[in-house]
Amino acid sequence: MIKSNNSILILLMVLIFLAVSCSQRDKKDATTEKGESEMSNDMHGQAAEHDGHMSEDAKRHHDMGSMQMSDGENMTWNPGNGSDYKMTNDFHFIIGSEENINPRVIQSDSGDKILQLTANGSPSAFVFHQAYGNVGMATSVDVKGFEGTLKLIHHAENADNYEFVSINAGNMKLGRIVNGKENVLDKGNFEAGDEWINLRLSAAGTHFKGYIGNETITHGHGDKMKDGYVGIMLDGTGIVSIKSLGIVKLEDE
Repeated sequence: MIKSNNSILILLMVLIFLAVSCSQRDKKDATTEKGESEMSNDMHGQAAEHDGHMSEDAKRHHDMGSMQMSDGENMTWNPGNGSDYKMTNDFHFIIGSEENINPRVIQSDSGDKILQLTANGSPSAFVFHQAYGNVGMATSVDVKGFEGTLKLIHHAENADNYEFVSINAGNMKLGRIVNGKENVLDKGNFEAGDEWINLRLSAAGTHFKGYIGNETITHGHGDKMKDGYVGIMLDGTGIVSIKSLGIVKLEDE
């Protein structure tokens, strides 16, 4: 089920600004608050439309209407109803299967629907059916009951080719897997805390970054990869809870 989520959309607007301002920060150009707002609005309005690519099976699930795109640009995803929700309506697996994560939808005390995954130790990666080029991702996750690595993946073709921002305890890695070989572009540390984590990334041209909230934790550069899928990968055991996933299209930096 896709619905409006103001906090996620605001977060995505901040993500757009942070992505496009990378090159400006490198040049140490000062930007006023008004200029930042104008830049963010301009980038939002200029996001290019694209068709993407998907398998016939992915198209069949996509046509079921559980996902909606806004002008082909931005998307906010939230879990559907518990007993009726089918994970494969919105995602397909490039590693593992639903059996590895036992998905179910629960409701928080505040009424939010949450996708709860119980990982059994076998790696699994699920991705949206739509493919993207330059992309920003934002998610709200709870990993207190999880031991292992959670990755936001993008430009994913299969298990051996994708880019990622990963977290494990208070450590973050930014990198890519090419033909099964890992290339780490940057590493960083953050304060994990006991609350929900706002994990974000941006991949714009040759600039790649990972954030916790509004803080940049990792920043690296590499060759631009061809369009691919975006989603989440789990490698570990325990419970991961996901409130939402947001996606925004970006331009080259």
